[in-house]
Amino acid sequence: MAPNFGAFYERQVQTIKRPLRKILGSAVPHFRDLEIILSGIEAMVNSRPITTVASGADDIEALSPADLLFGYKGRTVIPEHSSKPRKAADADKIIFSRRWKYQQRILSSYWKRYHDEYLQYLKTAHKQTPIAARPLKIDDVCLLRGESYNRAFWPLCRVISFPENTPPEKARSCTIRTAKGQVFHRPIHKLYPLEA
Repeated sequence: MAPNFGAFYERQVQTIKRPLRKILGSAVPHFRDLEIILSGIEAMVNSRPITTVASGADDIEALSPADLLFGYKGRTVIPEHSSKPRKAADADKIIFSRRWKYQQRILSSYWKRYHDEYLQYLKTAHKQTPIAARPLKIDDVCLLRGESYNRAFWPLCRVISFPENTPPEKARSCTIRTAKGQVFHRPIHKLYPLEA
């Protein structure tokens, strides 16, 4: 889709184009590689949480574009290739392995860049003034920043409490509960609220 359809579409197209352009640089991948890479990028972008779903005080769920597209809680699945197995020469295996590694390297680089840019966007979207961000409150649902998450996985958490005798505006850390029910103590700069 060309970015000349309007501001909303232009922003959506840029969320895909900008990181991909920085990763590929002047390289031009083969058509089939680009098709597979764009399918993976589609899964990543459509799995991002948009807003929370109020299903209960204990549940931590978020609505994603994939939920709106497919109408159910699911993940975007890349279609499998079904062909009759055949004996391949070792050269074919090496070429396939190189191609797969190349695609995975681009997708991993894209995930890191897109994940960081999206979290930065969330952080700035919640700023009321250029200086101060909206303070977190108890029961806010947030994205948890981490280093070792899989592609297309966005860890959600709920703020449970702040340190005693510390107002939320001045707190530098808080206690959170993850979607799996684990309770952690995390610094506030690693939490990104979904809603303003």
